[in-house]
Amino acid sequence: MLIFSMLSYRTAKLCFASSNVALTVLVKPKETVTLKNRKYSNTLDLKPLSTSEPGNFSTLEHFLTDESNPARHTIDDVGLMYTIPKEDYSKMVSSQFNTVAFTQQFDKQVQSLNEASMVIRQPGFEIVNYLQNTDYTAPVNRYVIHGPQGSGKTMLMMYATHFCMKENWLIVPNYNMWSWMDYQSRYKPTMKKEIMESTWNKERVDVPHRAVIWLDTFKLLNGSLLDNIKTTQKYQWSKHESADIGESFSSIVDFGKARVRVATDVIGAIMKEIRVQDASTMPRTLVTVDAVNAAFCETKLKIKHNVYLKAHELSYGHNLKKLMTSSWTNGAVITALSKPFLEKNKKGYLLPGSHPYDLLGQEGFDWLDPHIPIAVGQYTDKEILSQLAYYKDRKFLTGPCLSEAGEAELIQLSYRNPADLAHICLSAS
Repeated sequence: MLIFSMLSYRTAKLCFASSNVALTVLVKPKETVTLKNRKYSNTLDLKPLSTSEPGNFSTLEHFLTDESNPARHTIDDVGLMYTIPKEDYSKMVSSQFNTVAFTQQFDKQVQSLNEASMVIRQPGFEIVNYLQNTDYTAPVNRYVIHGPQGSGKTMLMMYATHFCMKENWLIVPNYNMWSWMDYQSRYKPTMKKEIMESTWNKERVDVPHRAVIWLDTFKLLNGSLLDNIKTTQKYQWSKHESADIGESFSSIVDFGKARVRVATDVIGAIMKEIRVQDASTMPRTLVTVDAVNAAFCETKLKIKHNVYLKAHELSYGHNLKKLMTSSWTNGAVITALSKPFLEKNKKGYLLPGSHPYDLLGQEGFDWLDPHIPIAVGQYTDKEILSQLAYYKDRKFLTGPCLSEAGEAELIQLSYRNPADLAHICLSAS
């Protein structure tokens, strides 16, 4: 048995342990600090997070909060699970088209359990706190969520998105930027039809079918809110078709879905209106960009033989980069980094590091500077035990997984990584 102890520290036994290893948490002696007339003390009762009989799975008395609105979550809710109402989740994900909003593991979990529940994490609570206390007359704040692969960056972004939905913000979704950078088909004849020269600017390229999916997602998220937002200038789509001043967002979105060739131009018009309008005519706006580093790299799309397009040569990428600047107000930009696949160059295969600068490169880092970094790590003790307790309560884990050794093995195999834990539990269920 391995036990850590120090004379100047008190110890509290963690709630999980294998048969031959007892894990302990070191807690500093009594200490109280005062910050802005608020007293914070670490002399909380050293109670274990859970209780269980020897050899049995940990038992949490409280792992799920009843509050489903992120705006009402408190610091006491951090580390607990919360359930996204079905009416809200149905706006984020649709079976009619792939919105790729959440991770694949989470989508499988929702299908199995018939409910969408996720952990309230400290970085997500921090972002919501920022959004609640920001001066929106100033240029937009830009947040960059970074962390190890599978640590939950996308889930944090969706937590912030859910908060903004409940507050009636306009949501501009940009899920998985990598999907814009590659062909959707493996057949060369179909590939040639997927991209086309822009009708607005001959120097850029459109991806019409992806643009239509974006418009579907945009309308799904914002619904009737689009009826009240009007354009401030005239847009000429073709020789015979145009959108006059005062046209509603709902109207031009429907037009873009019906006229696939101009769908990308409609997206550009929407993004431009968001930048030029103020709080009197435009609701508060959230721009989310998952895998933002893809917007500053080379794509796998090509017009000529062996000539690959840069992300800014896509009309969508060009307009999105404008929206990620701090040249507008009454909103926020939340981005998340994603490690790309191995890229081959003359020296072989290189895998970039996990630091934001390594993933964004000089151009991307300068483009998002200044920004507010949000670091996401692996699960804490409370978070991983809440997640496991939720799986146990919903009968998602059975058999040997419900033993003390099974629980310790799940934690050890996943290394507290949220994506790995979900994958292992899905395989074990």
